[in-house]
Amino acid sequence: MPVDTSGEMVTPLFDASVEDLLGTQAKRSAGKRGPQPKIAQQLERIQALPAAEQRAIVKVLDAVLAAHQ
Repeated sequence: MPVDTSGEMVTPLFDASVEDLLGTQAKRSAGKRGPQPKIAQQLERIQALPAAEQRAIVKVLDAVLAAHQ
């Protein structure tokens, strides 16, 4: 199955560019590290999922992140 690396489906869900999500921006602010390789690979795999499944993943991530703020 081909992987869509354009980020057209996942970036609206995360409200960030693929470069932001993968930490591949040319200029990064001091003190910020890019994501670890495993999470970058997982984001690539998420991009290949149907939009409904991506939304479900976003809901789970939002809930986990909210619980740890």
